[in-house]
Amino acid sequence: MNRMLLISSLKGAALGLIAAISLLLLLNGLAMQAADPDRLVPLLSHIAQGLGAWIAGLATARFLKEKSASAGALAGGFFAIVILLGAAFTDGAFSFLTAIIVCLALVALGTVGGCLGKPKRAGHAARRRAMMKRMG
Repeated sequence: MNRMLLISSLKGAALGLIAAISLLLLLNGLAMQAADPDRLVPLLSHIAQGLGAWIAGLATARFLKEKSASAGALAGGFFAIVILLGAAFTDGAFSFLTAIIVCLALVALGTVGGCLGKPKRAGHAARRRAMMKRMG
């Protein structure tokens, strides 16, 4: 495996985890304003996980300019492993089937984020300016 792919995926997964935790805190703070927050917390936690995996794939694609889909999938996989380990060590009902489905969804969202985060090619004018700058 390419070393830069692994490092970029780990960085992207770390940024995704930071984003997911921040979103989870924000969304749970908003849920506390609702009449029945217990009903909203599971939904909001899945939303925060999904957005975190998407951000992990997006950030990885920005770090690594090539292989954005595979890099996003790898970042989503790292993100899913951390979420899975966190779920396994908490007090509560741990369902293996649900965990596998959530992990597959997080990898898919990381892949989508990687595809959408791929840097765009420069336009004709930008390429011409770069060529003129190199020529002197």
